[in-house]
Formats: sequence, structure tokens, C-alpha cells
Amino acid sequence: TQIDLNWETGDGGGAPETFDWQCSTDKTFVKVDKEGNTNQKSTPISGLQPGTLYYLRVQAKNTAGVSGWAAHIEKR
Repeated sequence: TQIDLNWETGDGGGAPETFDWQCSTDKTFVKVDKEGNTNQKSTPISGLQPGTLYYLRVQAKNTAGVSGWAAHIEKR
């Protein structure tokens, strides 16, 4: 199963250059099932279990530094 994760960028801190993302069945993200990075504002996440609830979050990076993690979203 695949989830397509999409997001928008916020204001301030300069333009993002890359984004880190995490996918977890644990709402606190203590255990991360999948993670990665991209320079796009979307990414497909594959190899997931059908019918399982996943929590997903993104953070931006640029030369000024790293943002905090955005509020998570939930997808099945």
C-alpha cells in the first residue's frame, strides 16, 4: 500500500531547500517506520500495511537551519 504525502510551505525563515518526512504507527514518533527526504513538496511512501493508521509529519531545511516538525496528519 502507498500513501501520497503532500504539504505546503509556511512563511518566514527563507525558502525551504529540502524536506525531511517521517511515517509512523506511533503517534509520538518514538518508533519511526519509514523516513526520508526530498526537495519536492510531495512524496510517495510505499510498502505500507493495508488498513493501518499512519501518522505523518514533515520539517523543512535550508541554509538558515531546520524548522520544527509540522503537526502530524493521519492517513490509512
